[in-house]
Amino acid sequence: MSERAVQFGRTGTLAGVLATPTATAAATAADDALPLLVMPRSALLQDAAPRRLTVELARAARERGLQSLRFDLGGCGDSGERPAGETDDAAAVNDVCDALDFLARPDPQRRFVLLGVNADLDAIVRVAAEDERVAGLVSINGPAFRTGGYWLRRCARALVFSGSGRPDDSEGRAAGRLARDRHAFAAAIQVLADRGVRMLHVYSGGATAREFNHARQFWSMLPPLRTNGRLAVAHLPGADRGFTCREDRGQLYDLCIEWMTR
Repeated sequence: MSERAVQFGRTGTLAGVLATPTATAAATAADDALPLLVMPRSALLQDAAPRRLTVELARAARERGLQSLRFDLGGCGDSGERPAGETDDAAAVNDVCDALDFLARPDPQRRFVLLGVNADLDAIVRVAAEDERVAGLVSINGPAFRTGGYWLRRCARALVFSGSGRPDDSEGRAAGRLARDRHAFAAAIQVLADRGVRMLHVYSGGATAREFNHARQFWSMLPPLRTNGRLAVAHLPGADRGFTCREDRGQLYDLCIEWMTR
C-alpha cells in the first residue's frame, strides 16, 4: 500500500497520511537520501483548494520517489484536540516536532522539508530554525508585502484588466506574525539561511493580484538578505491563489519536486 493513515503525537491523537513511493519509483529516484516532505495542515488550511494541493502534491512526489506525510495539527480536521494548557503557537510547534520524531524513528539521520500552503508559516519556520533535521522549507503563497513596484505594475495593467475579469481575491492569504511584520519575516529568513536551510517561496497571481505580482517584489519588499544561494523565489503569474487550473497545479508540483530533488 502506497498510502496509509497514521496516528502519532504526545497523546496519539494527531492524524495524517503517510505516502510511500512504490518500489519502482524509489529505485529510479536520484538519491536514496532524499528528504521526506512534511505538510502540516492548520485551521487555515481547511478549504478544499489548498487541501487538494497537499494531497495531489504528495501523490506527485510519491511517483518521483519522495516520501511524504500530510497531517492535521491538533484541533483541526481529523486530529484530536490539543493538550490543555498549551497556547496555539506552542501547540502547533510541538505538533510539527512530534511529526518529525515519529518519522525519524526508523532512520534518525533522515532529513525533512517542511511545506506550508496559504497558511500561517510561524510554526514551521520556528521548527526549521531550531531542528537540525530540517533541510528545507517550501512556502506557497506565503507572506507578501506591497511595494512601490507592486503598485506601478498594478496601475499599469488596470485599464487592460478592467474589461477582462476581476482581481485575484485575498482569501486564504498568509496569516500569523510573519505575514504581518516584514522585518520579522526577513529576520526569520536570515536565521534559516545562516543555519543552512534551503528555501523555496512560490507565489501565484499576475499584475492585478492583490498581494504579489512579480518575482522581483520578494527582494524589494524585504531588507537586504545574505542567503548564499539558499533561497529561491518562483512566480506563476497565470495561476490563481487556489491553483484551480490543472495545468497550473502541474507546474507547481513539478517546480516543488524538482527543487526538492536537486
